[in-house]
Amino acid sequence: MKDKTYPLLSRREVETLITEGRKVFILDQFVVKADAWIPFHPGGEKAILHMVGRDATDEVTALHSPETTRGMSRYRIGRIEGRWQNLTPPIQGGKVRPLFNVGYDDSASLSSPASSSTSSCEGSDGEGPRRRGSHGMIATPSTSSISSLSSREEDDGMAHLDLVTKEKITLDLDKYPALDNATQDEVIAKYRALNDRVKAEGLYDCNYWCYFVEIMRYSLLFTGMLLLLSWGWYIASAICMGMFWHLLSFSAHDAGHIGITHDYHTDSVLGILIADFIGGMSIGWWKRNHNIHHIVTNSPDHDPDIEYLPFLAVSHQHLRGIRSSYYDIVMEYDAVAQLCVKFQRYSYYPLMLFGRFNLYRLSWLYLLGGQAPKKGPSWWHWYLEIVGQFCFWLWYGYGIIYRSIPTNSSRLAFLLVSHMFVAPLHVQLTLSHFAMSTAELGPQESFPQKMLRTAQDVDCPPWLDFFHGGLQFQVIHHLFPRIPRHNLRRAQKLIQEFCNDVGIPYALYGFVHSNKQVVGALSEVSRQAAILAKCQRTMANHEGLFSLARFSLSVFSPSERFEVLPAPSFFSLPRYLARRRSSSAPEEILKSAPPSPSLSAIDDDDDDDEMGLKLQESADPKAAPVEISKTASSPLGKDVPLASISGATYVTSQLLVQQTAYKLSDKIFSYSPETFDLDQAVKDWSSAGEKNIHGETTTVIPLQTRTGAGAFALGYIFSKDFDLSKRHIPQTLLAPSLSLRHLRSALDQLSLLYGVASPFVAHIAAADYSANDGLVTEYESALQIAEELGLGLITSSSAYEAQHTALLATLLASVLPTLHIYDGLRTARETLRVVDALGEDSIAEHYKNVARAVGSLNKRLDTAGKVIDLLRAFNDEFGTSYAPFEYHGHEEPDSVLVVFGSVESQLAKQVVDALAGEGKRVGVVNVRVYRPFIEEAFLEVLPSSVSQVAVLGQVRDAVSVDDPSIQSALYSDVLTAVSFTDKWGCAPTVVDVKYAASTTHTPSSIASVLLGLDSKAPQVGVAFSLSSVDQAEQFTFWDVDNSVAVEAPSILGALFAKESANNVYVHEVYDNVLHGGVVRTDIRSSRRSIEAPYDVQEADVVLVGEEKLLKEVDILKGVKTGGKLILRLPSFKAEDLEKRIPALVRKRIQEKAAKLFVLDASSSPALEKDAQLLVELAFLKVARPELTLEQLTQFEWLAQDQTTLTEIANSVDQALSSVEIPASWTEVADDVVPAPLAQGLTRTSFVGFQKEEPEQALDLQDWQAAAKGLAFKEAYGTKDELRPDLTVKTFTIHVKENRRLTPLDYDRNIFHIEFDLGNSGLTYNIGEALGIHAENDPKQVLDFIQFYGLNADDVVEVPSRENVEVTEVRTVYQALVQNIDILGKPPKRFFESLAEFATDEQEKKKLEFLGGKEGAEEFKKLSEVDTVTYVDIFEQFKSAHPSFHDLVKIVSPLKRREYSIASAQAVTPTSVSLMIVVVDWVDTKGRTRYGQATRYLSGLAPGTAITASVKPSVMKLPVRDTAPLIMAGLGTGLAPFRAFVQYRAMQKAQGKEIGSILLYLGSRHQREEYLYGEEWEAYLDAGVITLLGAAFSRDQPQKIYIQDRMRQTLKDIVKAYIEDDGSFYLCGPTWPVPDVTAVLEEAIAAEAKASGRKVDPRKEIEQLKEDGRYVLEVY
Repeated sequence: MKDKTYPLLSRREVETLITEGRKVFILDQFVVKADAWIPFHPGGEKAILHMVGRDATDEVTALHSPETTRGMSRYRIGRIEGRWQNLTPPIQGGKVRPLFNVGYDDSASLSSPASSSTSSCEGSDGEGPRRRGSHGMIATPSTSSISSLSSREEDDGMAHLDLVTKEKITLDLDKYPALDNATQDEVIAKYRALNDRVKAEGLYDCNYWCYFVEIMRYSLLFTGMLLLLSWGWYIASAICMGMFWHLLSFSAHDAGHIGITHDYHTDSVLGILIADFIGGMSIGWWKRNHNIHHIVTNSPDHDPDIEYLPFLAVSHQHLRGIRSSYYDIVMEYDAVAQLCVKFQRYSYYPLMLFGRFNLYRLSWLYLLGGQAPKKGPSWWHWYLEIVGQFCFWLWYGYGIIYRSIPTNSSRLAFLLVSHMFVAPLHVQLTLSHFAMSTAELGPQESFPQKMLRTAQDVDCPPWLDFFHGGLQFQVIHHLFPRIPRHNLRRAQKLIQEFCNDVGIPYALYGFVHSNKQVVGALSEVSRQAAILAKCQRTMANHEGLFSLARFSLSVFSPSERFEVLPAPSFFSLPRYLARRRSSSAPEEILKSAPPSPSLSAIDDDDDDDEMGLKLQESADPKAAPVEISKTASSPLGKDVPLASISGATYVTSQLLVQQTAYKLSDKIFSYSPETFDLDQAVKDWSSAGEKNIHGETTTVIPLQTRTGAGAFALGYIFSKDFDLSKRHIPQTLLAPSLSLRHLRSALDQLSLLYGVASPFVAHIAAADYSANDGLVTEYESALQIAEELGLGLITSSSAYEAQHTALLATLLASVLPTLHIYDGLRTARETLRVVDALGEDSIAEHYKNVARAVGSLNKRLDTAGKVIDLLRAFNDEFGTSYAPFEYHGHEEPDSVLVVFGSVESQLAKQVVDALAGEGKRVGVVNVRVYRPFIEEAFLEVLPSSVSQVAVLGQVRDAVSVDDPSIQSALYSDVLTAVSFTDKWGCAPTVVDVKYAASTTHTPSSIASVLLGLDSKAPQVGVAFSLSSVDQAEQFTFWDVDNSVAVEAPSILGALFAKESANNVYVHEVYDNVLHGGVVRTDIRSSRRSIEAPYDVQEADVVLVGEEKLLKEVDILKGVKTGGKLILRLPSFKAEDLEKRIPALVRKRIQEKAAKLFVLDASSSPALEKDAQLLVELAFLKVARPELTLEQLTQFEWLAQDQTTLTEIANSVDQALSSVEIPASWTEVADDVVPAPLAQGLTRTSFVGFQKEEPEQALDLQDWQAAAKGLAFKEAYGTKDELRPDLTVKTFTIHVKENRRLTPLDYDRNIFHIEFDLGNSGLTYNIGEALGIHAENDPKQVLDFIQFYGLNADDVVEVPSRENVEVTEVRTVYQALVQNIDILGKPPKRFFESLAEFATDEQEKKKLEFLGGKEGAEEFKKLSEVDTVTYVDIFEQFKSAHPSFHDLVKIVSPLKRREYSIASAQAVTPTSVSLMIVVVDWVDTKGRTRYGQATRYLSGLAPGTAITASVKPSVMKLPVRDTAPLIMAGLGTGLAPFRAFVQYRAMQKAQGKEIGSILLYLGSRHQREEYLYGEEWEAYLDAGVITLLGAAFSRDQPQKIYIQDRMRQTLKDIVKAYIEDDGSFYLCGPTWPVPDVTAVLEEAIAAEAKASGRKVDPRKEIEQLKEDGRYVLEVY
């Protein structure tokens, strides 16, 4: 066996095995097939099924003995290389794809044509590729949660549960280490090293003496039970019986884990004797159940130990019902469950009292249900268990209950009491898991991290270990199940060190606290259940809006329920993408605009409580046509009336799609992100009452891209009130591809119910946003969804066929729900002339003619046949030749490229025609109809000469391109079609040429792919141009988006478009990141129609409106050789030209022989005023030099009046100058290092960035306005989060202790305050600071409210205290207490601002004086001597009375205060401590004043909740534990050193060697201010602190300070600091820093003198600072 060589299996080959039903998993880099022995697995088959497709090395090692693990090597079938990316097991709803051809090489890169070839000629074993199903994915039965949707879609409250799920996952992702490969690999490596350490320390060895003690304890309890029974003390006897069972269960648990003798059969027999014979429970059932629990801990759908519906719902996910993969049943959240869950916080303990009866039931179900192994080494266990069960009921049921107890009432009492006293066992079993996370973080989470995330330990003293029986160490037990329980306490320290090392929180709570957590967790689920019920009642009352008709929908797949995606369910893009903003959520630019009059989901009118969908009808059916607003998708920025679209028209693809959709649809459901403008035209036409071909106004419903998107559309289509006379009229959806994943659920349900639905077509603009690449053309999601859901999918390649394809898609919707996808970035937005655009009447006539033909299609045809017949009818009607697949190129090609997509198809067709004309044997197949994928049609267009088929397939990103395990969706279909045909004797090789969605295609990039097919290697640096484009005039404009001349290119494009003989193409690209916003505009002008969907690469004229762009973008790259370059250079001087143009740009100008022109408008104010007109005329002067002055002045529409036009035209020669290029520009000085230039713009938006935002009004409102915001959060953009405004992560913690450290009669109040962290998730490191978000004094706030004449209960929107861009809804009282620093010290600018509101002239002058330079001295006195507050100033200057929303603008917000933490979390894991002195003083008016935060903290009572955050600090312990610490703390500056000493004391207690600690502390009096003195003395006695130097400055006539104590112990400092490489820390006020530093310098000098060295002490101190050994935290 050792010498056996196993084949290397690829990921796809392993997936194929799984699709064939094989049970394979990874163990120690080998693929193990468990099919042969899975029926004999003692732990049941499901424990193995949960490992299928995963690297199960850690799980197998943890749960099996080394001998068993080694035995699995017999079932190896292959090996893997590198890290295995876990699959989701099929039992958990995972989906895998089969390998379609055995020749597939998973190890090769698929990004080049020569890679990953597959041919059916390969492989002689006779095993051909497997054909996949209709959806292309092998789907396993779903095991996800269920929602009973008999009358509505999952938005009936399920969206709320999805939001909760997302929040839980987000919390876990924030709290625990990242799930990336590197982090998880580190966790796994350290876990395995920990396992080796556990073995080395003998923790797997059983201490049999402990079991002897256990047996004595059992015997005592059992004997006591019998004795009490014989005396007739039945209740006492029953108590002993219950306690006996309770303790005995622990040994059964040990035996079940093979943890006693470590011999399988011996421990199994012991387990049967204990569990079955004595306890009446099946040990076999327990193993089957418990092993799964150890593998899928706390998984709502899979862990049987948390599945207790209908009695308990442990997770909020149970509220939708679950399909339990363990029980193979649906546990519905029905009426019984709803009632039980409502009261589960009360029923929890009563249920635990009778939990043992449920275990009896499960045991018998296991024994009698055929679940036990009948074969293999454990075949006889079942028989022994059956005997054991009969023996148990014989001695207990018959011998004890029946024969030994005389009366039925006593028998019943004994039965119940004996079982009730086992309840602590059931409580212990649930404590460790019920309150922990139930979130699913995906298959890549490592075994140790999942165990630590889903389990907790219970803290108890060692003498109570016998009572808890090891269940108090569930974290340790889950990590190492086979450690005997008597060794678990010894292992605890190792686990804590491991957790600290890898950064995973170790959950450890007391028994009482753990019970509170569990009850609290159950209460939280009950609360979520109440919210769900309320949502469902609301939906039921407004069924017309949300109903999906009376259809019963079945189980959701996991992705429908909830899916962790790179992007959140409610999309947010960078701020620079937004053009329009809402006050509630300005950053969410993908949120639709506020509901227009055509749609209102919620009626806020006071007179109408009804909730419903409002569809606005036109008031005037004879309204005149309206012109659409100028938008990002309008052609040339011009208005285009609906009626004007006919014949030769300048349009965009997007406009034509909207026209077709509007004319043919009943309703249009639009999911257009704000600046995408996918629906602007249809909204304007609908508002104007324009009619569709059915004689009605098409209703446009703008909706939001979010979880549950699609509910409105489905609700309308399947509503019981739907007008059936409109059932034949298409319903249309407009959306970008980024919305598809949120529409997936709705599309899936629509597909299932399509037989009774209206025709449905979705026009999808292929556009998504990538954090790295900006806006990208994304087809992949559409291809995948169409494949998986069985939707139709067609594409249009250019604007010339956009109308036809939109019409075709609408007609195809009568056969199946159809997606029409088109390029959403380039072709959709490029302005061009379509000479044969269909007008309104033509659309109506053609549609009705083809629709009649569709109605007569043969009903017996399959979908593919109907599509072919429909296309034939369409072509007959329009005289076109559209086909599902269209071939272009050489008649007998050797290689063919298959492409999908608008730009891809346009370019591939033109490039391949050019190459074929040169004799290259290449061709291209453009895919027009992707779904259904008609294989016969595809094979028909493939020439028989083809030997290689390459698929240009899109994948999500560059990572996917490089990942050989990822295939493009199109590749799979092509491969299947080619592999299963007999058209060729030896089928062509199929290769996957992947490209990322961010790829920008050009003729050169397509040519390199095609030429690479011939040469079997990718071609790099291929330069290829289209002759049709070369003959066109090409211009490029570069400018910043706020330039005064930014509109000039559009106006010039419109000017060129007036030349009827020319076809003009205009396209804009916005990069709102570069230089704050840059726009590039390309214009092409040609005598003939051209298709050039890419940037101008050789412009005849390039105009640069902002000179700084020359330093950031390689603009000269796009200038044609011999072309012209116009630079706008304000205040131009010839002698400064070389300074203003970078050297590399000058060189490129010379190399390209470009003609350079400089445009300078600064010579005349008139020219600067009309800068845009000047740019337009100057460009025309350069681009069309043949134009005379008279001809320029004829373009009167360029200017507002003829006079201005004439003046500017006459001045062009003055402002525009030609520059002679010196030969010296070709040379670049050697010392010039050119900065890297961007090769182009990254499109991040469709419009320029609106840099100025309107100021938000912060108006006072009543409570009803706030109530609406809380009731309808999505409509009002309300967020319900813990301090979402804060830039730091905040936590809610509770005061545990607040005690004064100084005597009550002492003038300084120094107090110790300790907070209970609870389950807040707050963690901190030694030396860090705790940020306290304090509040103002309520009494002083109420006094100010009364003085100022405010209503404390008025509601106001105020800026948050941490981020002024975020507003919060508060009452006036709350705002003044929590947000506004009204009791703080006003800065100088406040007086200047307040002066504007003063009505008294004297007060106004005084305020201006205080705010100006001349009042500096008086302001200083007010601020530093009088210590006035804002309130004082308002009281002094009563005429200055700004409104409340003005007041919050001029008064600073409250800020958090940070205090050094005085505890170490490793020592006190559930608490955090601070030591604080109350800041107080008496002002010049005799008033006692207090520091805001210290006053707030000093008055907090135990139990009070506060908001806190953690701030990093420079105070860190040295890396070496043996490094000495020299610490000097003055007053409360001792706080961080208490944490230091606590941690070092813990290390010493663990047996570690620690360095010496020299602690110097300073205060005024020992009796009053010896802060933590008893602790320091105790640490000194214990040998933790080496030297304690206390300086109490006023306890003796001569003042002694901290530096004096240090100087007295200079030798100790020399040894610790200099000789032993210690670290020095000082915390406290700044004044002692020079004196303390002087002592350290003396120590350095003394050591140097003793060693005969010469050093500069000051330089040494600086070096120590650099090394982190001289650390100050002073204030």
